[in-house]
Amino acid sequence: MARGAGWMVMLRMADRVLGVISLGILARMLLPEHFGLVALAGSLGGLLEILSELSVELALIRGSQSDRRLYDSAWTIKIVRGLVVSVILLLLAPTVARFFAEPRIEVVVYYLALASFILSFENIGVVEFRKHLAFEKEFTYLFL
Repeated sequence: MARGAGWMVMLRMADRVLGVISLGILARMLLPEHFGLVALAGSLGGLLEILSELSVELALIRGSQSDRRLYDSAWTIKIVRGLVVSVILLLLAPTVARFFAEPRIEVVVYYLALASFILSFENIGVVEFRKHLAFEKEFTYLFL
């Protein structure tokens, strides 16, 4: 258990380091007002992600069997959820731009919708690592 906790701490630390590095790169590339646009769009995307979370991964972890069909179904559910979130973002983009009186945010929300859909194709098999507490495998998968 202690080894698993160590791997999870390393995973979080590596994630934070990569976040700081990417923030530094963005700070050099973007103007301060662009950060505000990304923050507004990100808030909307984050809210939709939270409200639409189905916890299919937790259901797979808690389940007693590791049936391939369950994983396939969970992956399909995640893709459909990503598609629904993306469509909602696409439909809300013009309204958000009008609400904030900032037309540039519309394009940012469009890109966020695309990213949300692409990220929904994440490999569901990683859940198997968490189920069996093989955090070193998850760490290796996520950072290599």
